[in-house]
Amino acid sequence: MANNSNASLFHNPIPKYSLTITYKTSQGQFEVGDKDLGTMNWLDARKACMEIGKGWRLPTKEELNLIYFNKNKMGVFVKDNYWTDEEGYSFDVAWCQNFDTGDQNSFPKINKNQTRPVRSINQ
Repeated sequence: MANNSNASLFHNPIPKYSLTITYKTSQGQFEVGDKDLGTMNWLDARKACMEIGKGWRLPTKEELNLIYFNKNKMGVFVKDNYWTDEEGYSFDVAWCQNFDTGDQNSFPKINKNQTRPVRSINQ
């Protein structure tokens, strides 16, 4: 898993909805929404991210882990589970990251967890 030494953080003055994390690896760049979208099941979380606009989505496990390690620089996060876009070991579960402990685990998609959108930045 990545830690905060793999990313730099700066405020992006152009999009009003986001901050930007820049990977210092080959993964590229992505923007992070500046607020949670609320607590919802996985399918609703994916839909809510897409409804923000073009390119907004749930983060990957790696992206969410970078966000976790930079959370104190990025504003308010609830000490709760946040959805990733990655499905778990069976069709009815998806990965989450706990923003209190940092643990990543899979949970049933029908559970209600926090949702924070991200968007890839073309390089």
